[in-house]
Amino acid sequence: TKTVAPHWSFYPADEEQPCYDAVISLLRVHIGGNSHSTTLPSHHMSVPETGGQESYQDTPPTQQDSSTVGQDTPPTQHDIIDTTQITSRQKRHFSQARRRVKQIFNDLDRRLKSADKKDQSESRIPSGYKFDNKHPGIQFFGGPWKQSVTSAGAHITWREEIGVEFDIPPGAVPEGRELDLSVWPCFNGPFLLPDGYELASPVFLIPPTFEFSREITVTLWHFSNLETVEDSERMVFLSAPSTPHTKQAGKKPVYQFRVLGKGVFEPRRNYGQISLTHFCFGGIGRKHKKHSSPSDSPVSKKPRDNRYVYQVYQDKQFGDRAIFSAFLDHKLHSTELEEHVKKYWPQLWSPSSVPISIEGDRVKLQWPSNTGWVITPHREPCELTKDMVDSHQRHPYPPMIMLQVEKAPTSSTLSPSIRVDIVGIREQGERFILTPKLRQTGLNLQSSLSSPSHTLQSSQMVSYSSSREQADTAGASVEQARQRSSHPNLRDLLNNITTTKWYVFGLQLTSNIEELNTIKTDNKGDAKTALQETLNLVLREDPDLSWQKVVEALQTIGEVAMARTINKEFC
Repeated sequence: TKTVAPHWSFYPADEEQPCYDAVISLLRVHIGGNSHSTTLPSHHMSVPETGGQESYQDTPPTQQDSSTVGQDTPPTQHDIIDTTQITSRQKRHFSQARRRVKQIFNDLDRRLKSADKKDQSESRIPSGYKFDNKHPGIQFFGGPWKQSVTSAGAHITWREEIGVEFDIPPGAVPEGRELDLSVWPCFNGPFLLPDGYELASPVFLIPPTFEFSREITVTLWHFSNLETVEDSERMVFLSAPSTPHTKQAGKKPVYQFRVLGKGVFEPRRNYGQISLTHFCFGGIGRKHKKHSSPSDSPVSKKPRDNRYVYQVYQDKQFGDRAIFSAFLDHKLHSTELEEHVKKYWPQLWSPSSVPISIEGDRVKLQWPSNTGWVITPHREPCELTKDMVDSHQRHPYPPMIMLQVEKAPTSSTLSPSIRVDIVGIREQGERFILTPKLRQTGLNLQSSLSSPSHTLQSSQMVSYSSSREQADTAGASVEQARQRSSHPNLRDLLNNITTTKWYVFGLQLTSNIEELNTIKTDNKGDAKTALQETLNLVLREDPDLSWQKVVEALQTIGEVAMARTINKEFC
Protein backbone atom coordinates (compact mmCIF):
# COMPACT_ATOMS: atom_id res chain seq x y z
CA THR A 1 0.00 0.00 0.00
CA LYS A 2 1.37 3.38 -0.92
CA THR A 3 2.17 5.42 2.17
CA VAL A 4 1.62 9.18 2.19
CA ALA A 5 2.34 11.84 4.75
CA PRO A 6 -0.21 11.73 7.61
CA HIS A 7 -2.70 14.50 8.29
CA TRP A 8 -4.81 14.83 11.40
CA SER A 9 -7.52 16.70 13.39
CA PHE A 10 -8.20 17.00 17.10
CA TYR A 11 -11.16 18.37 19.13
CA PRO A 12 -12.52 18.52 22.73
CA ALA A 13 -14.96 15.90 24.04
CA ASP A 14 -16.60 18.22 26.55
CA GLU A 15 -16.53 22.00 26.75
CA GLU A 16 -16.30 21.90 30.55
CA GLN A 17 -13.15 19.74 30.59
CA PRO A 18 -9.63 21.12 30.00
CA CYS A 19 -8.67 21.16 26.32
CA TYR A 20 -5.57 18.97 26.74
CA ASP A 21 -7.73 16.17 28.19
CA ALA A 22 -9.78 16.17 25.00
CA VAL A 23 -6.64 16.14 22.86
CA ILE A 24 -5.12 13.26 24.83
CA SER A 25 -8.33 11.29 24.71
CA LEU A 26 -9.14 11.55 21.05
CA LEU A 27 -6.82 11.55 18.07
CA ARG A 28 -7.74 10.87 14.51
CA VAL A 29 -4.90 10.14 12.08
CA HIS A 30 -5.54 9.84 8.37
CA ILE A 31 -3.03 7.67 6.51
CA GLY A 32 -3.33 6.86 2.85
CA GLY A 33 -6.78 8.40 2.60
CA ASN A 34 -8.27 6.01 5.21
CA SER A 35 -9.50 7.46 8.52
CA HIS A 36 -8.66 5.54 11.70
CA SER A 37 -9.59 6.57 15.24
CA THR A 38 -6.64 6.09 17.56
CA THR A 39 -6.43 6.70 21.30
CA LEU A 40 -2.85 7.25 22.48
CA PRO A 41 -1.43 7.93 25.94
CA SER A 42 -0.18 11.42 26.63
CA HIS A 43 3.54 10.55 26.34
CA HIS A 44 3.09 9.34 22.72
CA MET A 45 1.39 12.37 21.16
CA SER A 46 2.26 15.61 19.39
CA VAL A 47 0.61 18.09 17.04
CA PRO A 48 1.99 20.67 14.60
CA GLU A 49 1.69 24.28 15.62
CA THR A 50 -0.61 26.16 13.28
CA GLY A 51 -0.43 29.56 14.91
CA GLY A 52 -3.45 31.67 15.73
CA GLN A 53 -6.92 30.29 16.36
CA GLU A 54 -7.42 26.55 16.06
CA SER A 55 -10.15 25.09 13.84
CA TYR A 56 -11.74 21.85 14.99
CA GLN A 57 -13.44 19.48 12.63
CA ASP A 58 -15.08 16.09 12.87
CA THR A 59 -17.21 14.99 15.81
CA PRO A 60 -15.14 13.16 18.44
CA PRO A 61 -15.83 9.41 18.43
CA THR A 62 -15.82 9.11 22.19
CA GLN A 63 -19.27 7.54 22.38
CA GLN A 64 -19.15 5.83 18.97
CA ASP A 65 -19.96 2.19 18.61
CA SER A 66 -18.33 -0.20 16.19
CA SER A 67 -20.61 0.88 13.35
CA THR A 68 -19.47 4.49 13.46
CA VAL A 69 -15.76 4.02 14.02
CA GLY A 70 -13.79 5.35 11.10
CA GLN A 71 -16.61 7.58 9.79
CA ASP A 72 -16.33 11.37 9.71
CA THR A 73 -19.24 13.39 11.17
CA PRO A 74 -19.74 17.06 10.25
CA PRO A 75 -19.03 19.40 13.19
CA THR A 76 -21.94 20.94 15.09
CA GLN A 77 -22.25 24.35 16.75
CA HIS A 78 -21.61 22.66 20.10
CA ASP A 79 -18.21 21.51 18.90
CA ILE A 80 -16.97 25.06 18.09
CA ILE A 81 -15.11 26.69 21.00
CA ASP A 82 -15.69 30.36 21.78
CA THR A 83 -12.16 31.45 22.61
CA THR A 84 -13.39 34.72 24.22
CA GLN A 85 -14.90 32.72 27.12
CA ILE A 86 -11.72 30.71 27.88
CA THR A 87 -10.17 31.65 31.20
CA SER A 88 -6.44 32.22 31.72
CA ARG A 89 -6.19 28.84 33.44
CA GLN A 90 -7.81 27.16 30.44
CA LYS A 91 -5.48 29.05 28.10
CA ARG A 92 -2.50 27.83 30.10
CA HIS A 93 -3.80 24.28 29.93
CA PHE A 94 -4.42 24.66 26.23
CA SER A 95 -0.89 25.99 25.64
CA GLN A 96 0.57 23.04 27.51
CA ALA A 97 -1.60 20.68 25.50
CA ARG A 98 -0.45 22.19 22.22
CA ARG A 99 3.21 21.75 23.13
CA ARG A 100 2.70 18.18 24.29
CA VAL A 101 0.59 17.25 21.28
CA LYS A 102 3.15 18.83 18.95
CA GLN A 103 5.86 16.69 20.49
CA ILE A 104 3.71 13.57 20.15
CA PHE A 105 2.87 14.25 16.51
CA ASN A 106 6.51 14.90 15.66
CA ASP A 107 7.42 11.59 17.23
CA LEU A 108 4.64 9.84 15.32
CA ASP A 109 5.72 11.46 12.05
CA ARG A 110 9.31 10.38 12.67
CA ARG A 111 8.21 6.79 13.29
CA LEU A 112 6.08 6.71 10.15
CA LYS A 113 8.93 8.02 8.00
CA SER A 114 11.31 5.51 9.53
CA ALA A 115 8.90 2.65 8.82
CA ASP A 116 8.38 3.85 5.26
CA LYS A 117 12.15 4.09 4.70
CA LYS A 118 12.68 0.59 6.07
CA ASP A 119 9.94 -0.77 3.84
CA GLN A 120 11.53 0.82 0.77
CA SER A 121 15.00 -0.46 1.64
CA GLU A 122 13.78 -4.02 2.06
CA SER A 123 11.80 -4.06 -1.17
CA ARG A 124 13.93 -1.98 -3.53
CA ILE A 125 17.58 -2.11 -2.45
CA PRO A 126 19.41 -5.46 -2.68
CA SER A 127 21.05 -6.75 0.45
CA GLY A 128 24.46 -6.40 -1.14
CA TYR A 129 24.13 -2.62 -1.05
CA LYS A 130 24.57 -2.77 2.72
CA PHE A 131 28.10 -4.10 2.17
CA ASP A 132 29.22 -0.61 1.25
CA ASN A 133 28.05 0.66 4.62
CA LYS A 134 29.70 -2.16 6.53
CA HIS A 135 32.95 -1.88 4.58
CA PRO A 136 33.88 1.57 3.28
CA GLY A 137 36.79 -0.13 1.49
CA ILE A 138 34.42 -1.57 -1.11
CA GLN A 139 34.02 0.88 -3.96
CA PHE A 140 31.25 0.49 -6.53
CA PHE A 141 31.39 2.14 -9.92
CA GLY A 142 27.84 3.01 -10.84
CA GLY A 143 24.86 0.81 -10.34
CA PRO A 144 22.82 -0.91 -9.64
CA TRP A 145 21.99 -2.19 -13.11
CA LYS A 146 18.53 -3.63 -12.55
CA GLN A 147 15.87 -5.49 -14.47
CA SER A 148 12.80 -7.48 -13.45
CA VAL A 149 12.54 -11.15 -14.39
CA THR A 150 9.37 -13.28 -14.40
CA SER A 151 8.76 -17.00 -14.80
CA ALA A 152 8.86 -16.54 -18.58
CA GLY A 153 12.63 -16.07 -18.44
CA ALA A 154 14.75 -13.34 -19.99
CA HIS A 155 17.98 -12.51 -21.78
CA ILE A 156 19.65 -9.57 -20.05
CA THR A 157 22.81 -7.98 -21.39
CA TRP A 158 24.86 -5.11 -20.03
CA ARG A 159 27.95 -5.89 -22.09
CA GLU A 160 28.66 -2.33 -23.10
CA GLU A 161 28.13 -0.91 -19.61
CA ILE A 162 29.76 -3.39 -17.22
CA GLY A 163 30.43 -6.57 -19.18
CA VAL A 164 27.70 -8.82 -17.76
CA GLU A 165 25.11 -10.99 -19.49
CA PHE A 166 22.38 -13.32 -18.17
CA ASP A 167 20.42 -16.09 -19.85
CA ILE A 168 17.49 -17.00 -17.59
CA PRO A 169 15.44 -19.92 -18.95
CA PRO A 170 11.67 -20.19 -18.44
CA GLY A 171 10.81 -21.68 -15.08
CA ALA A 172 13.94 -20.45 -13.31
CA VAL A 173 11.72 -17.98 -11.44
CA PRO A 174 8.68 -19.60 -9.75
CA GLU A 175 5.29 -18.99 -11.31
CA GLY A 176 3.61 -15.86 -10.04
CA ARG A 177 6.80 -14.33 -8.66
CA GLU A 178 8.95 -11.53 -9.99
CA LEU A 179 12.69 -11.20 -9.40
CA ASP A 180 14.34 -7.80 -9.31
CA LEU A 181 17.82 -8.76 -10.56
CA SER A 182 20.50 -6.20 -9.64
CA VAL A 183 24.20 -6.00 -10.46
CA TRP A 184 26.74 -3.86 -8.60
CA PRO A 185 30.25 -3.86 -10.13
CA CYS A 186 33.07 -3.30 -7.62
CA PHE A 187 36.60 -2.25 -8.49
CA ASN A 188 38.13 -2.23 -5.00
CA GLY A 189 37.46 -3.87 -1.67
CA PRO A 190 38.73 -6.20 1.09
CA PHE A 191 38.83 -9.27 -1.17
CA LEU A 192 40.95 -12.27 -0.18
CA LEU A 193 41.61 -14.71 -3.02
CA PRO A 194 42.72 -18.35 -2.84
CA ASP A 195 46.45 -19.00 -2.87
CA GLY A 196 47.91 -18.90 -6.34
CA TYR A 197 45.11 -16.83 -7.88
CA GLU A 198 44.67 -13.22 -8.90
CA LEU A 199 41.63 -11.28 -10.08
CA ALA A 200 41.16 -11.13 -13.83
CA SER A 201 37.90 -9.15 -13.83
CA PRO A 202 35.98 -6.68 -11.72
CA VAL A 203 34.09 -8.14 -8.77
CA PHE A 204 30.35 -8.22 -9.41
CA LEU A 205 27.76 -8.18 -6.65
CA ILE A 206 24.64 -10.00 -7.91
CA PRO A 207 22.30 -10.53 -4.94
CA PRO A 208 19.07 -12.34 -5.94
CA THR A 209 16.19 -12.30 -3.49
CA PHE A 210 15.92 -16.09 -3.72
CA GLU A 211 17.68 -19.03 -5.31
CA PHE A 212 16.77 -19.86 -8.89
CA SER A 213 14.86 -23.10 -9.35
CA ARG A 214 16.81 -23.80 -12.56
CA GLU A 215 20.36 -23.04 -13.62
CA ILE A 216 20.97 -19.73 -15.33
CA THR A 217 23.97 -18.81 -17.49
CA VAL A 218 26.11 -15.89 -16.33
CA THR A 219 28.62 -14.33 -18.73
CA LEU A 220 31.30 -12.05 -17.27
CA TRP A 221 33.96 -9.95 -18.97
CA HIS A 222 37.65 -10.39 -18.09
CA PHE A 223 40.82 -8.58 -19.14
CA SER A 224 43.10 -11.58 -19.76
CA ASN A 225 44.54 -12.22 -23.18
CA LEU A 226 43.80 -15.91 -23.81
CA GLU A 227 45.98 -16.90 -26.72
CA THR A 228 46.16 -20.67 -26.11
CA VAL A 229 44.13 -23.44 -24.52
CA GLU A 230 46.65 -23.49 -21.68
CA ASP A 231 45.82 -19.86 -20.89
CA SER A 232 42.10 -20.70 -20.87
CA GLU A 233 42.62 -23.57 -18.43
CA ARG A 234 44.09 -21.17 -15.88
CA MET A 235 40.84 -19.19 -15.70
CA VAL A 236 38.19 -19.93 -13.04
CA PHE A 237 35.09 -18.33 -11.55
CA LEU A 238 35.38 -17.08 -7.98
CA SER A 239 32.65 -16.47 -5.42
CA ALA A 240 32.47 -15.14 -1.86
CA PRO A 241 29.75 -15.35 0.81
CA SER A 242 27.62 -12.32 1.52
CA THR A 243 29.05 -11.94 5.03
CA PRO A 244 32.71 -11.02 5.56
CA HIS A 245 34.80 -12.63 8.25
CA THR A 246 37.84 -11.70 10.34
CA LYS A 247 40.72 -14.14 10.34
CA GLN A 248 42.48 -12.56 13.33
CA ALA A 249 41.33 -10.41 16.20
CA GLY A 250 41.79 -6.73 15.47
CA LYS A 251 42.04 -7.26 11.72
CA LYS A 252 39.59 -5.75 9.28
CA PRO A 253 36.93 -8.14 7.94
CA VAL A 254 37.54 -9.51 4.46
CA TYR A 255 35.54 -11.40 1.86
CA GLN A 256 37.10 -14.83 1.45
CA PHE A 257 36.74 -15.98 -2.15
CA ARG A 258 36.72 -19.60 -3.25
CA VAL A 259 36.80 -21.31 -6.61
CA LEU A 260 33.20 -21.58 -7.79
CA GLY A 261 33.90 -23.58 -10.94
CA LYS A 262 35.92 -23.77 -14.11
CA GLY A 263 33.25 -22.37 -16.38
CA VAL A 264 33.86 -22.02 -20.10
CA PHE A 265 36.72 -19.84 -21.38
CA GLU A 266 37.51 -19.90 -25.07
CA PRO A 267 40.86 -18.72 -26.46
CA ARG A 268 40.92 -15.24 -27.95
CA ARG A 269 37.67 -14.30 -26.22
CA ASN A 270 37.33 -11.87 -23.35
CA TYR A 271 34.21 -13.46 -21.83
CA GLY A 272 33.70 -16.48 -19.61
CA GLN A 273 30.45 -18.37 -18.94
CA ILE A 274 29.20 -20.44 -16.04
CA SER A 275 25.86 -22.04 -15.11
CA LEU A 276 24.62 -21.68 -11.53
CA THR A 277 21.55 -21.22 -9.37
CA HIS A 278 22.90 -18.74 -6.81
CA PHE A 279 25.42 -15.95 -7.15
CA CYS A 280 26.51 -13.21 -4.75
CA PHE A 281 30.00 -11.71 -4.71
CA GLY A 282 31.80 -13.13 -7.71
CA GLY A 283 34.23 -12.59 -10.53
CA ILE A 284 36.86 -14.29 -12.66
CA GLY A 285 40.23 -15.36 -11.33
CA ARG A 286 43.41 -16.46 -13.00
CA LYS A 287 45.89 -18.98 -11.67
CA HIS A 288 49.48 -17.79 -11.55
CA LYS A 289 51.57 -19.23 -14.32
CA LYS A 290 54.47 -21.40 -13.17
CA HIS A 291 57.85 -20.38 -14.52
CA SER A 292 60.92 -22.50 -15.06
CA SER A 293 64.00 -21.96 -12.93
CA PRO A 294 66.58 -19.42 -14.20
CA SER A 295 69.10 -22.21 -14.73
CA ASP A 296 66.97 -23.92 -17.39
CA SER A 297 68.14 -23.54 -20.93
CA PRO A 298 65.75 -21.33 -22.92
CA VAL A 299 66.52 -23.26 -26.10
CA SER A 300 64.87 -26.41 -24.75
CA LYS A 301 61.76 -24.56 -23.64
CA LYS A 302 58.54 -24.33 -25.55
CA PRO A 303 58.41 -21.18 -27.70
CA ARG A 304 56.75 -18.27 -25.97
CA ASP A 305 53.43 -16.86 -27.05
CA ASN A 306 53.23 -13.79 -29.19
CA ARG A 307 53.67 -10.45 -27.46
CA TYR A 308 52.74 -6.97 -28.56
CA VAL A 309 55.39 -4.33 -27.92
CA TYR A 310 54.22 -0.77 -27.44
CA GLN A 311 56.74 1.95 -28.30
CA VAL A 312 56.49 4.65 -25.66
CA TYR A 313 59.32 7.00 -26.58
CA GLN A 314 62.42 7.26 -28.74
CA ASP A 315 65.58 8.75 -27.25
CA LYS A 316 67.68 10.60 -29.83
CA GLN A 317 70.04 12.31 -27.38
CA PHE A 318 72.68 9.57 -27.31
CA GLY A 319 72.31 7.98 -30.69
CA ASP A 320 69.56 6.30 -32.65
CA ARG A 321 67.86 4.24 -29.95
CA ALA A 322 64.20 3.30 -29.64
CA ILE A 323 62.70 2.30 -26.29
CA PHE A 324 59.69 0.01 -26.18
CA SER A 325 57.31 -1.10 -23.45
CA ALA A 326 56.06 -4.67 -23.71
CA PHE A 327 52.37 -5.41 -23.11
CA LEU A 328 50.14 -8.31 -24.01
CA ASP A 329 47.90 -5.86 -25.82
CA HIS A 330 49.03 -2.44 -26.90
CA LYS A 331 45.54 -1.06 -26.19
CA LEU A 332 46.09 -1.63 -22.47
CA HIS A 333 49.04 0.76 -22.16
CA SER A 334 49.25 2.44 -18.79
CA THR A 335 48.95 6.14 -18.06
CA GLU A 336 51.39 5.57 -15.21
CA LEU A 337 53.96 4.36 -17.70
CA GLU A 338 53.65 7.47 -19.84
CA GLU A 339 54.00 9.69 -16.77
CA HIS A 340 57.07 7.71 -15.72
CA VAL A 341 58.59 8.18 -19.17
CA LYS A 342 57.88 11.91 -19.18
CA LYS A 343 59.63 12.23 -15.83
CA TYR A 344 62.85 10.48 -16.82
CA TRP A 345 62.79 11.16 -20.57
CA PRO A 346 61.03 14.48 -21.27
CA GLN A 347 61.29 14.06 -25.05
CA LEU A 348 58.27 11.89 -25.71
CA TRP A 349 57.83 10.60 -29.23
CA SER A 350 54.70 9.36 -30.92
CA PRO A 351 53.85 5.78 -29.91
CA SER A 352 53.65 2.89 -32.35
CA SER A 353 52.81 -0.80 -32.03
CA VAL A 354 55.26 -3.56 -32.92
CA PRO A 355 53.99 -7.18 -32.77
CA ILE A 356 56.79 -9.65 -31.95
CA SER A 357 57.11 -13.38 -31.31
CA ILE A 358 59.64 -15.29 -29.22
CA GLU A 359 61.13 -18.50 -30.56
CA GLY A 360 63.75 -20.03 -28.28
CA ASP A 361 66.40 -17.37 -27.74
CA ARG A 362 65.26 -15.26 -30.67
CA VAL A 363 62.89 -12.33 -30.62
CA LYS A 364 61.57 -11.29 -34.01
CA LEU A 365 58.66 -9.42 -35.50
CA GLN A 366 55.49 -11.40 -35.94
CA TRP A 367 54.93 -9.96 -39.43
CA PRO A 368 58.32 -8.66 -40.59
CA SER A 369 57.15 -8.23 -44.17
CA ASN A 370 54.60 -5.62 -43.12
CA THR A 371 56.99 -3.43 -41.15
CA GLY A 372 60.36 -3.91 -42.78
CA TRP A 373 62.04 -4.71 -39.46
CA VAL A 374 63.85 -7.80 -38.17
CA ILE A 375 64.47 -8.11 -34.43
CA THR A 376 67.21 -10.28 -32.91
CA PRO A 377 68.47 -10.29 -29.32
CA HIS A 378 71.28 -7.91 -28.44
CA ARG A 379 72.18 -10.25 -25.58
CA GLU A 380 71.45 -13.95 -25.43
CA PRO A 381 69.39 -15.67 -24.20
CA CYS A 382 66.68 -13.06 -24.65
CA GLU A 383 63.50 -14.04 -22.83
CA LEU A 384 60.41 -12.04 -21.99
CA THR A 385 59.13 -13.47 -18.72
CA LYS A 386 56.82 -12.35 -15.93
CA ASP A 387 58.50 -14.05 -12.99
CA MET A 388 59.77 -10.83 -11.39
CA VAL A 389 57.19 -8.20 -10.49
CA ASP A 390 58.53 -4.68 -10.31
CA SER A 391 57.13 -1.17 -10.03
CA HIS A 392 58.64 2.20 -10.79
CA GLN A 393 57.14 3.54 -7.55
CA ARG A 394 59.59 1.42 -5.53
CA HIS A 395 62.59 1.31 -7.86
CA PRO A 396 64.13 4.19 -9.81
CA TYR A 397 64.57 2.18 -12.99
CA PRO A 398 62.55 -0.71 -14.42
CA PRO A 399 64.03 -3.94 -15.80
CA MET A 400 64.73 -4.07 -19.51
CA ILE A 401 65.75 -6.24 -22.43
CA MET A 402 68.00 -5.01 -25.22
CA LEU A 403 67.24 -6.12 -28.77
CA GLN A 404 68.95 -5.53 -32.08
CA VAL A 405 66.54 -4.14 -34.68
CA GLU A 406 67.59 -4.26 -38.33
CA LYS A 407 65.87 -3.40 -41.55
CA ALA A 408 64.86 -6.19 -43.87
CA PRO A 409 66.59 -6.51 -47.26
CA THR A 410 63.40 -5.33 -48.96
CA SER A 411 63.24 -2.12 -46.96
CA SER A 412 65.26 0.92 -47.97
CA THR A 413 63.65 3.75 -46.02
CA LEU A 414 64.63 2.76 -42.47
CA SER A 415 67.85 3.19 -40.52
CA PRO A 416 70.30 0.29 -40.99
CA SER A 417 70.21 -0.80 -37.35
CA ILE A 418 69.12 0.47 -33.95
CA ARG A 419 69.13 -0.94 -30.45
CA VAL A 420 65.79 -1.45 -28.69
CA ASP A 421 65.30 -1.58 -24.93
CA ILE A 422 62.20 -3.42 -23.77
CA VAL A 423 61.07 -1.64 -20.61
CA GLY A 424 58.65 -3.34 -18.19
CA ILE A 425 56.29 -1.41 -15.94
CA ARG A 426 53.64 -2.78 -13.63
CA GLU A 427 50.14 -1.88 -14.75
CA GLN A 428 47.07 -2.04 -12.55
CA GLY A 429 45.06 -5.18 -13.24
CA GLU A 430 47.72 -6.83 -15.43
CA ARG A 431 51.34 -7.45 -14.48
CA PHE A 432 53.29 -7.07 -17.71
CA ILE A 433 56.71 -7.10 -16.06
CA LEU A 434 59.26 -8.34 -18.53
CA THR A 435 62.61 -9.11 -16.91
CA PRO A 436 65.75 -10.33 -18.67
CA LYS A 437 67.99 -13.32 -18.11
CA LEU A 438 70.98 -11.95 -19.98
CA ARG A 439 74.28 -13.35 -21.22
CA GLN A 440 76.85 -11.09 -22.88
CA THR A 441 77.49 -11.86 -26.52
CA GLY A 442 80.11 -9.24 -27.20
CA LEU A 443 77.98 -7.85 -30.02
CA ASN A 444 79.32 -4.48 -31.11
CA LEU A 445 76.60 -2.03 -32.05
CA GLN A 446 78.88 -0.09 -34.40
CA SER A 447 79.83 -3.23 -36.34
CA SER A 448 76.18 -4.09 -36.83
CA LEU A 449 75.58 -0.64 -38.27
CA SER A 450 78.10 -1.32 -41.01
CA SER A 451 76.92 -4.86 -41.76
CA PRO A 452 73.29 -5.33 -40.66
CA SER A 453 72.65 -8.43 -42.73
CA HIS A 454 75.27 -10.46 -40.82
CA THR A 455 74.40 -9.28 -37.31
CA LEU A 456 72.79 -12.48 -36.08
CA GLN A 457 75.54 -14.69 -37.49
CA SER A 458 78.24 -12.43 -36.05
CA SER A 459 76.59 -12.36 -32.64
CA GLN A 460 76.49 -16.15 -32.52
CA MET A 461 80.16 -16.44 -33.55
CA VAL A 462 81.24 -13.86 -30.99
CA SER A 463 79.16 -15.65 -28.36
CA TYR A 464 81.06 -18.89 -28.89
CA SER A 465 84.51 -17.33 -29.30
CA SER A 466 84.28 -14.94 -26.36
CA SER A 467 84.11 -17.74 -23.79
CA ARG A 468 87.11 -19.47 -25.41
CA GLU A 469 89.16 -16.29 -25.40
CA GLN A 470 88.28 -15.59 -21.78
CA ALA A 471 89.53 -19.01 -20.76
CA ASP A 472 92.83 -18.56 -22.64
CA THR A 473 93.55 -15.16 -21.12
CA ALA A 474 92.30 -15.81 -17.59
CA GLY A 475 95.74 -15.57 -15.97
CA ALA A 476 96.69 -12.29 -17.58
CA SER A 477 93.24 -10.83 -16.98
CA VAL A 478 93.44 -11.11 -13.20
CA GLU A 479 96.38 -8.75 -12.89
CA GLN A 480 94.92 -6.27 -15.38
CA ALA A 481 91.57 -6.40 -13.62
CA ARG A 482 93.24 -5.66 -10.30
CA GLN A 483 94.92 -2.62 -11.80
CA ARG A 484 91.80 -1.36 -13.54
CA SER A 485 89.54 -1.95 -10.53
CA SER A 486 91.69 0.39 -8.46
CA HIS A 487 91.13 3.23 -10.90
CA PRO A 488 90.39 6.13 -8.49
CA ASN A 489 88.54 8.31 -10.99
CA LEU A 490 86.08 5.60 -11.95
CA ARG A 491 85.37 4.67 -8.34
CA ASP A 492 84.91 8.28 -7.31
CA LEU A 493 82.54 8.97 -10.17
CA LEU A 494 80.39 5.91 -9.52
CA ASN A 495 80.03 6.30 -5.75
CA ASN A 496 76.62 7.98 -6.03
CA ILE A 497 74.86 5.17 -7.89
CA THR A 498 71.97 3.84 -5.82
CA THR A 499 71.49 0.19 -4.87
CA THR A 500 68.99 -0.50 -7.62
CA LYS A 501 70.89 1.42 -10.26
CA TRP A 502 74.20 -0.34 -9.61
CA TYR A 503 72.46 -3.65 -10.27
CA VAL A 504 71.03 -2.49 -13.61
CA PHE A 505 74.40 -0.88 -14.33
CA GLY A 506 76.06 -4.25 -13.78
CA LEU A 507 73.55 -5.97 -16.06
CA GLN A 508 74.79 -3.86 -18.95
CA LEU A 509 78.44 -4.85 -18.46
CA THR A 510 78.56 -8.43 -17.14
CA SER A 511 77.30 -11.81 -18.26
CA ASN A 512 77.66 -13.46 -14.85
CA ILE A 513 74.14 -12.92 -13.54
CA GLU A 514 74.54 -15.56 -10.82
CA GLU A 515 77.49 -13.77 -9.22
CA LEU A 516 75.78 -10.41 -9.64
CA ASN A 517 72.79 -11.75 -7.69
CA THR A 518 75.16 -13.10 -5.04
CA ILE A 519 76.68 -9.64 -4.67
CA LYS A 520 73.21 -8.18 -4.31
CA THR A 521 72.31 -10.70 -1.59
CA ASP A 522 75.58 -10.38 0.34
CA ASN A 523 75.59 -6.58 0.30
CA LYS A 524 71.93 -5.83 0.82
CA GLY A 525 71.57 -2.14 1.61
CA ASP A 526 75.30 -1.42 1.08
CA ALA A 527 75.41 0.19 -2.35
CA LYS A 528 79.05 1.24 -2.24
CA THR A 529 80.41 -2.22 -1.42
CA ALA A 530 78.11 -3.84 -3.96
CA LEU A 531 79.27 -1.35 -6.59
CA GLN A 532 82.94 -2.06 -5.90
CA GLU A 533 82.44 -5.81 -6.12
CA THR A 534 80.42 -5.40 -9.31
CA LEU A 535 83.21 -3.30 -10.76
CA ASN A 536 85.74 -6.01 -9.87
CA LEU A 537 83.49 -8.59 -11.51
CA VAL A 538 83.08 -6.54 -14.68
CA LEU A 539 86.80 -5.83 -15.03
CA ARG A 540 87.71 -9.43 -14.30
CA GLU A 541 85.54 -10.55 -17.20
CA ASP A 542 86.58 -7.74 -19.52
CA PRO A 543 89.98 -6.31 -18.51
CA ASP A 544 89.96 -4.06 -21.57
CA LEU A 545 86.60 -2.57 -20.73
CA SER A 546 86.25 0.63 -22.70
CA TRP A 547 85.06 3.88 -21.20
CA GLN A 548 82.50 4.04 -23.98
CA LYS A 549 80.74 0.95 -22.61
CA VAL A 550 80.69 2.55 -19.17
CA VAL A 551 79.15 5.67 -20.68
CA GLU A 552 76.46 3.63 -22.44
CA ALA A 553 75.66 1.75 -19.23
CA LEU A 554 75.35 5.03 -17.32
CA GLN A 555 73.05 6.43 -19.99
CA THR A 556 70.89 3.33 -19.68
CA ILE A 557 70.31 3.85 -15.96
CA GLY A 558 69.63 7.57 -16.40
CA GLU A 559 72.93 8.92 -15.03
CA VAL A 560 73.19 11.47 -17.82
CA ALA A 561 75.44 13.98 -16.04
CA MET A 562 77.85 11.28 -14.93
CA ALA A 563 77.96 9.84 -18.44
CA ARG A 564 78.78 13.26 -19.89
CA THR A 565 81.59 13.78 -17.39
CA ILE A 566 83.23 10.43 -18.17
CA ASN A 567 82.72 10.92 -21.89
CA LYS A 568 84.41 14.31 -21.72
CA GLU A 569 87.38 13.22 -19.58
CA PHE A 570 88.16 9.71 -20.82
CA CYS A 571 86.50 9.07 -24.21
